[in-house]
Amino acid sequence: MRPEPNREEIRGRFGHGVCCAMSVFGELAEWMGMDKETARKIASGFCGHYERNNFCGCVSGAKMALGLKYGPSRLGDNAKAALLKEKIKAFERDFAAEFGSIRCPEILGGLDPSVEEDRPKIIEQDLFHRTCTDAVCFAIRKASEILNEEEPHTGTGV
Repeated sequence: MRPEPNREEIRGRFGHGVCCAMSVFGELAEWMGMDKETARKIASGFCGHYERNNFCGCVSGAKMALGLKYGPSRLGDNAKAALLKEKIKAFERDFAAEFGSIRCPEILGGLDPSVEEDRPKIIEQDLFHRTCTDAVCFAIRKASEILNEEEPHTGTGV
């Protein structure tokens, strides 16, 4: 059974030290057998306000989960690397179709969580609670859908 995101719980995490990347990877990794606290620690460096490449934390969290299942773990495992690339492309395509981009500033109407001056505007417009909550829920659902797909025989999976 795939994880079903609890919208109110996710919404309540914003402002309490849990960012999009931590929410997405925490839920997906727990579903895949990793403890949520460890997953959140791993994802914490990918929060939007730390990112300088402007990737949405939801996308980063989903990529970590996809890598956990489909990523290569041995040198020369090109088939697994190609499969992971395919899964990531599918996720990014669907996420961008839903939110217009995979980058925070484009999703948040030109506001960038990594820019200190933009954070009060993001809070004032309630974007973390509205837009980001929607993005977290979508990312968990879409990534779990991809993670639930049958894996070709290229190595071990989750």
